[in-house]
Amino acid sequence: MKRRARRLEDKCRIVFLLAFFLVITITPIKLFFFGPKDKALWLEGRKTTQPPTFTTDSFLSGDYQNQLEKSLADQMPASETLKTEYLLAKNKVFNLVSPFIAPKSNYTLVADDLFIYADGDYLVRKFSDDLNEIESEILDSNDFYSSLPIKNKYIYFITTDGTVDFDNPSKTNDFINKYSSYFPDFKISSLKIDNYLDYEKYFYKNDHHWNYEGSYQGYKDIISLILGEKEKVLKPIEKVTFNYDTLGSKKRSAYPFPSEEKFTVYRFEYPKHKSFVDSYQVEYGYQEGYFEDPELRNGSGDLYYGYFYGPDVSVVEYDFSNKKKGNLIMIGYSDTNAINTLVASHFNKTWVIDTRFCSLATFNKIVSENKIDYLLLVPNGSGGRYIPKPVDNPKGYE
Repeated sequence: MKRRARRLEDKCRIVFLLAFFLVITITPIKLFFFGPKDKALWLEGRKTTQPPTFTTDSFLSGDYQNQLEKSLADQMPASETLKTEYLLAKNKVFNLVSPFIAPKSNYTLVADDLFIYADGDYLVRKFSDDLNEIESEILDSNDFYSSLPIKNKYIYFITTDGTVDFDNPSKTNDFINKYSSYFPDFKISSLKIDNYLDYEKYFYKNDHHWNYEGSYQGYKDIISLILGEKEKVLKPIEKVTFNYDTLGSKKRSAYPFPSEEKFTVYRFEYPKHKSFVDSYQVEYGYQEGYFEDPELRNGSGDLYYGYFYGPDVSVVEYDFSNKKKGNLIMIGYSDTNAINTLVASHFNKTWVIDTRFCSLATFNKIVSENKIDYLLLVPNGSGGRYIPKPVDNPKGYE
């Protein structure tokens, strides 16, 4: 049945891609259409999908079609309009055949690998247990970080739609238990998502990042994991809903679907501190600008997660001068951008590191020149299920 469904889906895609490919290849404005939109990289915390190179093998295997669909929203002017028409037509065909080929489920296909669940308006991906496929990378990660001369080691796993089967939530516990078995020297906790309503509470409708509720819960979980339940956490002093529309990575991939919400955040009052971004003393992120600048606070349009909380960088260093507290290294992806300062406020010095950008030499210098008391890894259930070790020449989003 699955093979039959796959064949029908491939046939539908080939019909539409043949027509699209014919138009693109016979028109001289092809060169104008395809142009990289680098802004999507750091604003969305991901790499743009590049247009594929056509070969007979890639077309017959379906790889060409898959990559072309994903590149439409990233690479072409008026891409949303073009992809809207493409996906609407393709989805009409899928909707006609899916009742005959798909197993009973509350997931409904919207676009590419994105679904809605139980007629909701959150864009989600289906559960995927790929731990066996990435086992060597996970073991390599454990070998490196376990060997570091840091006594207290922790992992906080950000559970996302990709690690929750809303039809069968018990799979999440199995996944986390299996994941934990790879890291015997680490104390592990995770964002608790038992059902679809939990997911709605903690994530944006059209982005892979956690929202203000999810990131705040993650911050509280992390502090409890490392310092215990009695450690007092910072409380929001204000909840702000801007007039900006949240523009996430999923939105660009499923443009026809009306998944809209206003950008909402918590505001905090932090203790006095210093922060350094890649060794330059500057406050990380743009939160205070949006809170304090009337033009920004009352503005409208689209707002990216990364444009508010801050872009992905190599190292953000915090100094809260908590001499009685220890020093922390926190390593993760763009998810931590929303909680960097919150977590750091509980320690003396904190280094927030993204190994996609931080070199091995820089990492080793931080570890060797400072007394590090705690190591925290923050993987996620989307595209970052393990934390890669730092390398000599990091390649960013590649």
